[in-house]
Amino acid sequence: MDEDRIARSAANLREKPDATSTRLTSLQPSERVTVTGKVRGSEWLQVKTQNGRSGYVLGNLLAVPEAPKPAESAIQQAAPPPSASPREMSVAVPSNLDFGRYHALVIGNQRYRNIKALGTPEADARSIAALLKDDYGFAEVGLVLDATRADMLRALDASMRQTGERDNLLIYYAGHGYLDRGSERGYWLPVDAESDSRVNWLSNGDITDTLKASRAKHVMVVADSCYSGSLVRAVDVVPTSDADLRRLVRAKARTVMTSGGLEPVTDAGGGQHSVFAKAFLDGLRANDGVIDGTKLFAALRRKVLLNAEQTPQYADIRFAGHDGGDFLFVRRGRQQ
Repeated sequence: MDEDRIARSAANLREKPDATSTRLTSLQPSERVTVTGKVRGSEWLQVKTQNGRSGYVLGNLLAVPEAPKPAESAIQQAAPPPSASPREMSVAVPSNLDFGRYHALVIGNQRYRNIKALGTPEADARSIAALLKDDYGFAEVGLVLDATRADMLRALDASMRQTGERDNLLIYYAGHGYLDRGSERGYWLPVDAESDSRVNWLSNGDITDTLKASRAKHVMVVADSCYSGSLVRAVDVVPTSDADLRRLVRAKARTVMTSGGLEPVTDAGGGQHSVFAKAFLDGLRANDGVIDGTKLFAALRRKVLLNAEQTPQYADIRFAGHDGGDFLFVRRGRQQ
């Protein structure tokens, strides 16, 4: 392959494509490597360091280097002009297009028992749940506050049972997150999580497995937590044109929008909401037709970057059955 990549954060170079294999060395943030191959059916990449050492690294820990100035990066090229708003990027709702039923599960974990409590997840979750139901006509909106691991799994299972092959499911999580750099796996932390034990943590692998088994046509995960970028497969995003609505409605989608990459994110900065949650709410409120997840992301990303030291991401979820679709937000007004 011989493709250049850089480490997005500190990463382990392993002897074999296995998180438990011998660590050969550690890659430093922004360290450049050459990808020489990909392990079939796996997210592991075979790489060679600048000093000639070969080994394996998880693909989501590497990024494509930015192009030299004055060229822009792939995300910058894909993003709309600074003046573009969700209203300008949306299209009118077609009268003869069936978007299917919409369901949502919104989780806000704030009052942690064993680790530091947070300040905004409950307000974020309540506002988002209300907006989805009142302005977007979501048929079922599950709101779960201060959830244990068991609560979160039960709610996920219930959401899976409620959705069919023509349905759409949005899962929003606000709460603590953690990246275990030893196993190179991300976690959502329920309110019963302990800082020194993973017994009650919910791994990204658990979430991905659940979504892969879902019958829903479109599934989007929105994660406002530290290290949430470990869910994404890549950072390159190419917006779709308005003419693609019919194709997007039919194509299966498993996408994730995160408030940051492999980094801490702020729990404030948006008044009673986090910076990311406020940008997400503002984007949906500004839409007056149909807007896909890619364009919503392009609008909110700029707002978050201007107000916090974190970089939101949007991509398809690794190994969860994505087939080229996108989540479509259809403004329908308050349900009667």
